[in-house]
Amino acid sequence: MSLTNFPNGITSFGVPVIPGGIPFGKSSKAFFVDPVAGLDGNKGTDISRPLKTLSKAHSLCTSGANDVVFMISRTNTSSDTTDYQSAVLTWSKDACHLIGINAGGNVAQRSRIAQLSTATNIDNLFTVSGNNCIIANIHVFHGVADATSKGAVSVSGSRNHFINCHFAGIGHADMDTADNYSLSLSGSENLFEGCTIGLDTIARGSAANYEMVFSGGATRNTFKDCSVIGYAESATNYKFLKVAANGIDRWTLFKGCVFMNM
Repeated sequence: MSLTNFPNGITSFGVPVIPGGIPFGKSSKAFFVDPVAGLDGNKGTDISRPLKTLSKAHSLCTSGANDVVFMISRTNTSSDTTDYQSAVLTWSKDACHLIGINAGGNVAQRSRIAQLSTATNIDNLFTVSGNNCIIANIHVFHGVADATSKGAVSVSGSRNHFINCHFAGIGHADMDTADNYSLSLSGSENLFEGCTIGLDTIARGSAANYEMVFSGGATRNTFKDCSVIGYAESATNYKFLKVAANGIDRWTLFKGCVFMNM
């Protein structure tokens, strides 16, 4: 079988699919992000000259083109693997894929999105409002000394596929506040596969908070082989899942999932 060459140095045998089963069309582009060595003044299409931030990479993507953003990890330390946010990171473009380049574990992956320690009042640190996106091997950590920041991840888009991601909310004792959460879901027909949702590093006290909140008529969402974890000292207030009024339309499927309270 002959080699097929695509833009930006990507080559495939025959079918235009890169590792991980990510769609890649004739007009697709690949962008590389390195939070340590990258510069947002680079084009980002050359792996030797990566961008620094995911927000810049997302701004360069074309909605519907099956562009792919690769987030490169360097070492095992958080400072070498994290894109720190001072505002909400919104992933709003359709068919714009985000892939973490790391060892591929399912807890605390080293391709990491986190809140800047000095930033405050950030709700839904990572918001996925786009549709038909693949997001894989990404760790979203929401843990700073700020009681005003609520929610690690919000998914309002539809037909997205989350693979091997960790959505870790309430990562600091000051964030153990009412109505905080790791994942808020209002979109439809999303698939979460092999993901970890929650944290077991912060003991929850008397505040009513959750690992997941379903709101806004979330429809036909599937969780497959996922782990939902927490560390609750108060059984009265802590819940794995909160479903708001009319929070689920039709059905939600949990297949082969584990719920663990340490």
